[in-house]
Amino acid sequence: MEQFKRIPNVKLSYILELKYLKTDASEAEAKKQWDESVALILQYAQGRVVNKMVSSTQLHLIVVQMRGFELNRMEEVLYGDNKDN
Repeated sequence: MEQFKRIPNVKLSYILELKYLKTDASEAEAKKQWDESVALILQYAQGRVVNKMVSSTQLHLIVVQMRGFELNRMEEVLYGDNKDN
C-alpha cells in the first residue's frame, strides 16, 4: 500500500471526529450524536487500512462536538492499549 507510507520518526497518529449540533438542539440530541460519534470513531480505529497506516504509532481518537460556533464537548476516546495511559 504505497499510498499509506508513514513519515519516518512519527510517533503519534490521530483520528478526529468532528460533529456539529444546531444551536437549538436538545441535550438528548447532543447525547445521541455523541454516542454515535464514539461508536463510529472506534470502528474507524479497528479498520484494516487505519491499522496499516498507524502500525508503529500511538493512535489517539478525538471526538469534537460543536453547538453553533461554540465547543459543546471534546474528549479523547480511550480504547485498546490507550486505556492504560
